Amino acid sequence: MAKKNTIVCRSCGKKVGKNAKRCPHCGTLLKMPLLGNIILLALLVFVILFIVLAIIQSG
Repeated sequence: MAKKNTIVCRSCGKKVGKNAKRCPHCGTLLKMPLLGNIILLALLVFVILFIVLAIIQSG
């Protein structure tokens, strides 16, 4: 079985090269950069901690 070298853009539905960062048809960002993932994870952890601390202080 051959390796699949294309993916489908989630925005426009057209085939895009597997290594593409943006869709050449519509410009949608296909892969979130590593730094973006780290920032998103840190923000999520901060929000969860804020909620937990608010619940602890109100009780």
